[in-house]
Amino acid sequence: MLQKQHIKILLIIGLFLVSLGGWFLHYRMHPIARDAANFIPFIAGIISVVLVPILFSFKKTVAYGYVINGMIVIVGTIIMGHFVLATLPRKLSFSGLILNSLFPYIVILWTKFVIGKALFDLDRMSSTEMPHKGRFFRYPNMGWWWVHLITLSIVYGLGHWLW
Repeated sequence: MLQKQHIKILLIIGLFLVSLGGWFLHYRMHPIARDAANFIPFIAGIISVVLVPILFSFKKTVAYGYVINGMIVIVGTIIMGHFVLATLPRKLSFSGLILNSLFPYIVILWTKFVIGKALFDLDRMSSTEMPHKGRFFRYPNMGWWWVHLITLSIVYGLGHWLW
């Protein structure tokens, strides 16, 4: 087994474990039996735990796994960020905002993104060259993700504000 293959397997296992842990945490907070709307995050969890690691396992489907993984992270960040803002306490403190909110869960979610990015970059890497060239805001560069995070946040915020 080549070193690159060994690293890829370890990263896929790490992605699986982070996704599984996040799915268990989310299911504990939002069981399906309590509300029918909890089916959506339940299905997103299944996609994260089962489909995304499988997509990262095959060279032809790595890009699909990368995009699906990233979009799940962005949507999860937006929805958890909205919940944090909607439930701000009257007495706001830095430690309360960081430790007693969903911020630690958002950090776990972005760990999932970083592992997916590492898998994608590992797949695209030939030797010592940088895997991505070109404009910062074009796929697959990081700017592409920032544009999606900002745009989807604005659309979500407008949708919440207008409806």
